[in-house]
Amino acid sequence: MRLDTGVPRWRRFRIRRVTVAGAISGDVVSTRDVPVGRGISHGEVALTFDDGPWPVQTKQVVDILERFHVPASFFMVGNLVERYPGIVQMVAHAGMRIGDHSWDHPVDPALADLSRQRVAEEISKTADALASLGVVPRLFRPPGGSFDAAVLREAARQRMRVVTWSVDPRDWNSRVSSKQITRRVLGAVEAGSIVLMHDGGGDQSATIHALPKIIRGIRRMGLRLVALPKRA
Repeated sequence: MRLDTGVPRWRRFRIRRVTVAGAISGDVVSTRDVPVGRGISHGEVALTFDDGPWPVQTKQVVDILERFHVPASFFMVGNLVERYPGIVQMVAHAGMRIGDHSWDHPVDPALADLSRQRVAEEISKTADALASLGVVPRLFRPPGGSFDAAVLREAARQRMRVVTWSVDPRDWNSRVSSKQITRRVLGAVEAGSIVLMHDGGGDQSATIHALPKIIRGIRRMGLRLVALPKRA
């Protein structure tokens, strides 16, 4: 079985469906899809940025990306889209990919633990806010990477594809330095990687300082930086 969900087009995985049934009743308790193996890739890496749009910082990130001619993907939180529409339009005008990152960024409880109606609203409200600015998102990143079969189905119903990540330098932690971020990314990145970083959610000055070194380092590896594919 092959499932094209949550994985960029340049990296495909075989998928194993895991089903848990009651020991006595035999009723299905849960199912989940698990990627198997390392996948197939073609020398491309995607830089992605979460939790914007954010004053000052999002523009600083975009300025660096434009200076190095790097396309990237931004996953935006709906209530911030509503608050900072001009920043969203700036990112779109720069040619960056923009995705849906939920309305309120639920973490506790996690997105997958919310009701189906709440999950649908978290996705649709953000999509509507972006659409009002001329952006039609086709990618959805669940906060904290929290998803299950129900989240996948709802995203698909709204014509979106769930995308997570494979490299996480944990740059959201204010105690992490730019050197640590750079080292963590370059030490883990490979063909087919999706790199998670942040332009919002707090002080991301370390990420901004690390970004040029990360771009140069990835290119020295002979890898090409691309935006995530747009198709759902």
